[in-house]
Formats: sequence, C-alpha cells, structure tokens
Amino acid sequence: MGINANDLSDNTGKVHIITAADFDVRPIATQVAEANYVKFTLTLQQKKQENAFNYIKYQAVDDIKEYLYNVQMDLENVEKTATVEDGNTIAYTFIVPRENVIALDENTPATSNYMKLPISFDVYTGSDASVDESGNPKDSFESRGLLYANYKVVISAEMLIRTTTNGTTSDNVVGKNATSELIYTNAKLLGDYIK
Repeated sequence: MGINANDLSDNTGKVHIITAADFDVRPIATQVAEANYVKFTLTLQQKKQENAFNYIKYQAVDDIKEYLYNVQMDLENVEKTATVEDGNTIAYTFIVPRENVIALDENTPATSNYMKLPISFDVYTGSDASVDESGNPKDSFESRGLLYANYKVVISAEMLIRTTTNGTTSDNVVGKNATSELIYTNAKLLGDYIK
C-alpha cells in the first residue's frame, strides 16, 4: 500500500486507512472453545536505512501517536487502551467480546473460530498542516523531522477467557499468539517525472 503526500487534494497532511485483521483459530478450536474475548495489540515499526544502499530490519517507532492517530477497531463494546512508556505510546490494545466479532465461518460470532476485526487509522504525511488525534492543528509530518519510509503495522491476537469474581476481572490467555501485518509506504513523489 502506498501513500504519496503530493497526491493529497485536501492539504490535510493525513490519509485514512481502513483495513481488517482476519484471525483463524480453527486449528486450535477445541483449545479456545471457552474463550469469550479476543485481544488485539497494534504496534508500529519503521524500516530504517543503514546507509545509501542498505536497509536494516524494521524497528519500533518511539511514539505511535507521532505517525498514526484515530486508531480504532470498528466493532461494538471494544475496550481500547494505550501502552505508554516514558510518555510515548508504544502500543494500542483492543479487547472485544467474541460475540461482537465478524464471523467468517459457519458459526455465530460468539463461537466463530475464523473471525474478522475491522481496523482503521489515519496516517500523518506531507508538509501541509496536520492535526493531532483530537483534530487540533499541529506541526506537519515533515516539519517534525519524521521520515518518509516503509512502515509496518503489526497486529497480534490472542483468545481470552475473561471471568469476574467479587468485582475483580481476570483474563486467562488460551491458545497461541498470532501475528499479522500491514506494510505501507509513506512517500512524496513527483509522478510527472516517473515513466
């Protein structure tokens, strides 16, 4: 997926991305049969350049909020939390009742073993005025010294058995952690010069 800041017609310095994560636990259906929640964790990595010709592996960005905002899981009754370290947001976690996922198999959502969870977010880009996650103006992607590069949105998923006893909620992870990713290129290209 590519983003060309020069193609933005509204000069907002942002691009809206709508995607979805498919989570398939059919191979471990028996193990997760009692799971009543699904937990998704979203992180962001940037492909770093070592020198003019070589790139090193993707590395976590310091603060997701510098690159993405309005990160949402578009389902009902979603618990969204941010993991913050030293003032920087390093991950977003979404916990969704299993009954609210979109079933991709023959089961009802509450018993689905192959499910879809829609995710959307806005990507900062360009040199025009951008906005923060509350919609307020802030410095642009370029003026903040952020780099045009390849970015990887990494989503990990787990099935949970959530119980509440005496007002205390506890989550027991069942099954294995599954990871998926979406890579987008944030660039600024002059298309007239590319043939």
